[in-house]
Amino acid sequence: MTSFAETKPAAVAHGGKHHGDGDKAQYPMKADEFRAMVEKRIEKVKARVEKGMEEHKLPAAQRAVITKAVDDAAKQVRGAVDKAATDGTVTKEEAKQVRELAEQLRAKVRSELLGGKHAKAGKARSRKR
Repeated sequence: MTSFAETKPAAVAHGGKHHGDGDKAQYPMKADEFRAMVEKRIEKVKARVEKGMEEHKLPAAQRAVITKAVDDAAKQVRGAVDKAATDGTVTKEEAKQVRELAEQLRAKVRSELLGGKHAKAGKARSRKR
């Protein structure tokens, strides 16, 4: 008969970390790390928009309008990142403000380009942070 006292819980067996713990940002964060994280996210968004335009075979004129709107939004997000990173570190509250701005800009761009259609796509559940 085996003793249950000798077995380790699953979380302790692999270092005490839970699934997905490595992906969470730790605050306060160095400004350079935060900037790199935001740039990576902007690049992912741009790649996804480009892929969508390819899939829908949009004409060049419409692509230019969409690309300009995404670039303008990215510029505003970068400005918010610069403002948050002025002291060399970014707090959780500053990061939250940048995230909220990005979400507002996303909704604004979608509503302008799609005429209100799908403006709230992806916002079915609230994000807990």
